[in-house]
Amino acid sequence: AGGPLAAVEPAAPVGYTLGGLGALFAAFGLRTAFRHASRIELSPEGIALAGPLAIRLPWDGITGLSLRYYSTQRDRRGGWMQLRLRRRGRALVIDSTIEGFATIVRAATEAAARNGIVLGDATRTNLFALGIEPPEPRRPKRDTLHMQS
Repeated sequence: AGGPLAAVEPAAPVGYTLGGLGALFAAFGLRTAFRHASRIELSPEGIALAGPLAIRLPWDGITGLSLRYYSTQRDRRGGWMQLRLRRRGRALVIDSTIEGFATIVRAATEAAARNGIVLGDATRTNLFALGIEPPEPRRPKRDTLHMQS
């Protein structure tokens, strides 16, 4: 019981490799458990991730939005998207595997436009792929670092 590695002392490089792989799988398992224990909540005030790693972002506080596509095939037919919302050094990342992803992206995109956030070309292309017309920013975002008092 325990397999062949339990009967012999593996060489140091093999042991380090197996230990590293074990740590990687443990981290992935924890991440998966946290995701299954979490849920996304949309409200008129903002978006929140409820669960073990809770985060709340008010719509008027979002300072960045990106929507990226990760392909699993060379012909780019298979893959997933990832929405990243930022606010003061914090980020909320949502994968397209979640139910209602397009609704979340649409609400976040409208908030970004209200906040004057200019979207990158890749984000705009990915919004079109979801059937969402990227709105133009409604007011320029002020640079608070260079404002005079």
